[in-house]
Amino acid sequence: HAAVSGRAPQVVGEVVGDGWSQERSVVGETPNLEARLQGVAVPNGVVVSPPTRSLAAGLFEYRDVGAVSLKGLTLSDPVWEVVGTNAIADRFDARHTLTPMVDREEETRRIEELWLRRVAGEGHIVGIIGDPGIGKSRLILEAHQKISAEPHVWIEGAGAQVFRNTPFYTLSQMIRRLLGRQETPAAVCASLERALALAGVSAPDAVPLIAELLGVPTPDQAAPLTLSAEERRGRVISIVTDWLIKIAARWPAVLFIEDIQWVDPSTMEVLDRLVERASGAALFILYTARKDFDVPWPTGGHHTQIILERLDADSARHLVVAAASRTLPDDVIAKILSRADGVPLFAEELARLVAERNSGSADREIPRTLSDLLMARLDKLGPAKDIAQIASVLGREISYRLIEAVSGVEEATLRASLASLIEADILVPSAAGSDDLYSFKHALLEDAAYGALLKRQRSDLHRRAATVIVEQFTRIANEQPEILAQHWTQAGEPARAVPVWQKAGRLATTRRALKEAQSAYEQAIALLAALPQTPDRDLLEFALQSTLAGVLQIT
Repeated sequence: HAAVSGRAPQVVGEVVGDGWSQERSVVGETPNLEARLQGVAVPNGVVVSPPTRSLAAGLFEYRDVGAVSLKGLTLSDPVWEVVGTNAIADRFDARHTLTPMVDREEETRRIEELWLRRVAGEGHIVGIIGDPGIGKSRLILEAHQKISAEPHVWIEGAGAQVFRNTPFYTLSQMIRRLLGRQETPAAVCASLERALALAGVSAPDAVPLIAELLGVPTPDQAAPLTLSAEERRGRVISIVTDWLIKIAARWPAVLFIEDIQWVDPSTMEVLDRLVERASGAALFILYTARKDFDVPWPTGGHHTQIILERLDADSARHLVVAAASRTLPDDVIAKILSRADGVPLFAEELARLVAERNSGSADREIPRTLSDLLMARLDKLGPAKDIAQIASVLGREISYRLIEAVSGVEEATLRASLASLIEADILVPSAAGSDDLYSFKHALLEDAAYGALLKRQRSDLHRRAATVIVEQFTRIANEQPEILAQHWTQAGEPARAVPVWQKAGRLATTRRALKEAQSAYEQAIALLAALPQTPDRDLLEFALQSTLAGVLQIT
């Protein structure tokens, strides 16, 4: 158990005893409150008082335990259970000084205004739209810090290219973050049961259905589910939608989806339901998207899109000066501004790179493109660059065990490389789930690491990843075959990829995730063109086309 009160000014202490037997006693309201709060915390849990919640506002995610009456103390404000770190804060690690956000005051103010409407019971959907590197995540961080002045529930998930065909991937990620890091399946189920009860969700099939969605076995005493696949899917969508709406009805709540353009269709179906009900449920939905993505919800009314444009010259100059660790000559600043072309990420990274190189000339090795710049960052990392490139092949969020197995690097060397990548702001550790997970701080870093691989290296790594998944990660191969299929496809192994795509299509159909099934069958059919024309290949194509036609009829 752990309890934190954060009221240090009221602590008094004295030394008791002599020599090695000395003990320091601490008295006052703070230790008294902490001792009482310890009785509220669940095993291995952390409970904090309202003042501590305010002090650490944006760094962690919290769940409202409610006002509690403690021996000798009465707290009128709610006590908060810490359920995990804030993933947005993870992206902008507190160890590194953030440069001031420039030229986004109006956008930040607009998000605040829309958030405050929720006080009157009016929910809203806000989309932050812009090109890669334009500052979407940085704006969300700034808005979150403003919102954190008021205690709230922050629920977060992200789309990922490699998981676009994995049903409910983003939704399961959101739920895991909401529940916090749990070490055992039993702990996950217990945390899930508490979270549902706190929100007022009492459906008896809620825990087993959501646990199944998370891939977590339920306790033996749980009643077996007898629903069909279609009924299961419908109940999951209904229960989760109801759960999130009830959270918003009880506490100020934000649902944030990053990179919505890569969210899987099944999670999008849940989001569709939430968007329909958000305005009347005081639910505040935030999402980021690239400009070329067509958001499926009409704008206007309770849906606002904020388009982020490139910085003007004065704002970009201010950002460059703030990002550089020393004074740069005017001609160097001018060259940086010319190369950055108003893209905040490019301007900031260029300024840091030039300052680190201590170059006094505008013509000395200033990268010409953002891709060149990001590669320059990777090149400085030595052996850690290889680990970054392996991670880029494995996807957005990668487990330590998978990186270790694919890389074949001994543990001490791998840990040191991962530490270097975190220190260099290439990777960030993730708090979701019970495994050591890492993700790229920015999608552009992932793209740069992947793009720097030679075609042969790329296919070799995908082949290695596929082989490792088949041999050592059978759960991924059996429950997420679309991931394995993508690796075989990128490895240039169509004969191995086609049957796995077919398996992914069958599994998605069984789960009634029909859009994902359609995509899997289309991938398999497209790859058939690379196989020699034989009677067996023709029979397989006929079977795939027939199955796809059946899926399309349903959808």
